[in-house]
Amino acid sequence: GSAWFYFYSSKPPLGLGFTSEFLGTVNVVGSVCNLAAVVLFQTFLKKTAFRPLLIWGTLISTALGLSNLLLVFHENRRWGIPDTVFCVGESAVQSVVGWV
Repeated sequence: GSAWFYFYSSKPPLGLGFTSEFLGTVNVVGSVCNLAAVVLFQTFLKKTAFRPLLIWGTLISTALGLSNLLLVFHENRRWGIPDTVFCVGESAVQSVVGWV
């Protein structure tokens, strides 16, 4: 939403100061990972029972949804992960789990 866009694009200390080009790159990475997730599902998970996929997908999505808080509180920096790398990785993983 607009609050995340403000946080991503505002200059520190209020935000992360990402450029519009970088935010576009994050969207492209997410889209490519969406396509990879569709291929993954069609190749390996197509015949898997629905209930376990739903349960595990929900649990993993919930945990990943909370990973945004790590970015807000700069825990990733304490772990030595730059904001840009964390943001791209988070987008990629959330895209895959969301489609699977």
